Amino acid sequence: MKLESKELVDRVLAGDDDACERVVKLHGNYVRGILCSITRLDPMDIDDLYQEVFLRVFTKLSSFHQESELSTWVYSIARHVAFDSLRRLQYKRGKRAEVFSRLKHTGMGYYSFVLPDETNVVERAIMQEKINHVFNILTDDQQKLVILRAQGYTYKEIEECFDVKESTLKVRMFRLRRWLSKRGMTA
Repeated sequence: MKLESKELVDRVLAGDDDACERVVKLHGNYVRGILCSITRLDPMDIDDLYQEVFLRVFTKLSSFHQESELSTWVYSIARHVAFDSLRRLQYKRGKRAEVFSRLKHTGMGYYSFVLPDETNVVERAIMQEKINHVFNILTDDQQKLVILRAQGYTYKEIEECFDVKESTLKVRMFRLRRWLSKRGMTA
């Protein structure tokens, strides 16, 4: 390891904030490039991973044996963070596919809901017709959101299926309900 890298590591371990900034400046573009090339995520997600890399660098620096260059060690951490991110995304996609496969599609462009047993045949037919009418207006994502909520899934569970935050799903559902109510329908 170069003497200047060793001194930089020693200063960071001693709590020198300027040394921490220097590490980020020296390796930041390199880390960002690694994250972009491996994950191909959008800039906001890259920023999150970038922060995660340097958080790991600074929290695990005491375990760095200084046998290799600091840049090699940082590169290794960046690669691990990138691949961990890809594994999480793959898991989420698998979960999403599993939940969406549970949706009962009738094959005629309609989705089927389980209606309460006490609903008589005429009420069921009217209710199903209203549901079909509403669903013809909605996008696929809106349809899936309504179905999953109707099936009792929590926003937290649905969050994994849509790759968006729980709060975003709540806002989408609120806006959808408002939009439908303006047209005399409910969701």
